[in-house]
Amino acid sequence: MKRVVSTNLKQFLNIFLVCPVFLFSQNQSPTDNLSILSRLTSNIVDSVFTRMKPDSSDIVLIRSLNKEDQSNWVIENEFVKKLIQSSTGVQLNESANSVNNYIIEFKIIRFGVNYLPTSEKKLIERKLVVSLDIRTLSGQNGKIKFFKNFTEQFVDSVRIKD
Repeated sequence: MKRVVSTNLKQFLNIFLVCPVFLFSQNQSPTDNLSILSRLTSNIVDSVFTRMKPDSSDIVLIRSLNKEDQSNWVIENEFVKKLIQSSTGVQLNESANSVNNYIIEFKIIRFGVNYLPTSEKKLIERKLVVSLDIRTLSGQNGKIKFFKNFTEQFVDSVRIKD
């Protein structure tokens, strides 16, 4: 009897550890688009800092190459959050008297959401994409440290009424 209970308990725990989706109710509303876009951007920022590795004595300048894009603030905020968490100095745009160790320039290639039909009448597929060209430069001599396109996406299905 103890063995059966122990086996059933292990299976039960495995299901909840491997499939935490069972913990959420089906009636829960989906995560909003801005939260998902911020999370995707945060993943990109983490990848940039894995390559860049600034320390707390550095000052990093964040600069957008599409000045008029309204999505800039989401990307800038994710960079600023990460830099502040690591106690690294941060500046936005140009500063006349600044001495920066690093400059991060980004260009938004794609930042948004598409809704696509599904075979289910009450569901619609939601696809969110963040794609950024990012280059980092040395603040002292302007030498490019790296240039890379970073793309993150998220796809799910949501009820049309949500």
